[in-house]
Amino acid sequence: MFTSRFISFALLSYLAGANADSCANCPASVTIDGVGTAAKLLTFSRTFETTFCSYDTMYRDAPAMCAYNNYHATYIFSYPTCPKSTTLFNC
Repeated sequence: MFTSRFISFALLSYLAGANADSCANCPASVTIDGVGTAAKLLTFSRTFETTFCSYDTMYRDAPAMCAYNNYHATYIFSYPTCPKSTTLFNC
């Protein structure tokens, strides 16, 4: 018979593996000001836990950066008008 400790360990192992190969999608563009100027995606990079998205701001000296968690697709830090969440995909 299975013990509750074994079942808990199996469940946690499954959940850890379910998100092991997920990545956050970078939105194709973001709004960079209050009037709706769209900034297009320039580059992106990924680490194990984070996806970094860089956007061309056209009117600023530095690109806008958005960083998303690869487990929840929520932002970690970002330019103020970056979306606060995005979608996940298997990478």
